[in-house]
Amino acid sequence: MLKYIEKPDILKTLFNSLEPESFVDAFLKQPPENFKIKKIEFNEHEVYGFFADLDLFTTVDAKIKTFVDRLRLFKPFDYIIRKFLTFNTLFIGTTVSEYSLFPNSMNLSEFTNKLLTVFQKTGSQFLVIKDLPYESPLLTNDENEFSKKMISSLQNNGFVLVAGQALAYLPVDFDSIDEYLKKFSSNRRNNFRRKMKAAAGLYLQEFNTGDNYFTDEIAEILYNLYLNVYNNSDVHFDKLTLPFFKQVLQNTYDGKVFIYSDKNKIIGFNLCYVMNDYFVDKYRGYLYPESHDFKLFFNQFFDEIKYCLDNELKTYIIGGAAPEAKAYLGCNFTYTYHAVYIKNPIIRFVLTKLKSCFEADKRLIEGLKG
Repeated sequence: MLKYIEKPDILKTLFNSLEPESFVDAFLKQPPENFKIKKIEFNEHEVYGFFADLDLFTTVDAKIKTFVDRLRLFKPFDYIIRKFLTFNTLFIGTTVSEYSLFPNSMNLSEFTNKLLTVFQKTGSQFLVIKDLPYESPLLTNDENEFSKKMISSLQNNGFVLVAGQALAYLPVDFDSIDEYLKKFSSNRRNNFRRKMKAAAGLYLQEFNTGDNYFTDEIAEILYNLYLNVYNNSDVHFDKLTLPFFKQVLQNTYDGKVFIYSDKNKIIGFNLCYVMNDYFVDKYRGYLYPESHDFKLFFNQFFDEIKYCLDNELKTYIIGGAAPEAKAYLGCNFTYTYHAVYIKNPIIRFVLTKLKSCFEADKRLIEGLKG
């Protein structure tokens, strides 16, 4: 029996939440490697963020990143990047929530003033309010209006707005997978069906987080599968920890974990949440090369569509990674934005002029549309 998760009382007072409180709380208790959690308090409100090193090449255009990654193979150049182009940064938000969370009754002027006062006292060069929504179809009118006012307030105080990840989602406004496939060309439909057949021998299990199934051994297996994905990704910023996984899998009770096995060997998983009528896919892990052989990425997509259909969920939220593959699968996208404040006026001037180079997802999605 599906259990719908309504927003807990604390999340009802926060704007932009698409995940349960326990998931965000696990991030605050067990942050990613080398992250230091920071709490900003003002007028009976609190907003959380973290300190972390920001490599300026983290989200640059793919061609630039490929070129820079080749240069990194030479130790002197790698040293220059780490020494002069990597900055300790104060981020507001988390890396596990799709959007940054804010008290819905806070005064934007007071928040901005307090935040800049705190920032000026730190040794950080960059302040980034991350993952701000803008006209998001996944949020309420009040949330979107609040975000517009926040963006305007921040820009008026010297922040530069930079497009972040393209958040993929799919309205489940069809009655079957066959009906969904009709929107594609015959060649693409046949390609999808071939991929579905590749997973015919897989065994799929569903567990709630907090289940006794998640022993330390299982948690470590799933964490290592997550690390496989992390190590194969283009972006290496927030490396989650094993204690975080154990906290979520063993000590929370509102997540869904789908385990894919072949001959009693786990080859993949995904951690998801049901929030109201949203199905939110948060993290995946894969065993290589087996997951490629079974076309697991594509099969998870269609399995989760089926889950939405079976449980009358209206929107499937698929996250921000691999936008090109998700566009191929027919997903829609809504952009997140980062508001960036830079202490050094020279760096601020240069990066403002070059900001489009750091908007890789937006450039990619707009290129696909073109």
